[in-house]
Amino acid sequence: FGSSPSAVANCTPAWESAMQLFVRGPGGSVPLTVDAGTTVGALKSQFALASGVEVDTLTYAGAVLADEASLGCLAIGDEATLWASQSLLGGGKKRKKKTY
Repeated sequence: FGSSPSAVANCTPAWESAMQLFVRGPGGSVPLTVDAGTTVGALKSQFALASGVEVDTLTYAGAVLADEASLGCLAIGDEATLWASQSLLGGGKKRKKKTY
């Protein structure tokens, strides 16, 4: 879904008019009205203003959407649900406690 910049630049939007998308995040689902020229990064900003929660990634159909991709080029239909997620802290290797 729009991971390469060359694929994003050579795309024609699948739809032209405004449409409603639902972005489901940590605070619940938020309806947003967007047009074909809106980028994923702009949609993240719009979601942050509406919900008060900053997100790191947007996912649709199991694929992470690139920030520079245009929504019209990603084949996302009207009233689709995108998933917003934040990055998690941690992930470091746990130290084994030595017992003598």
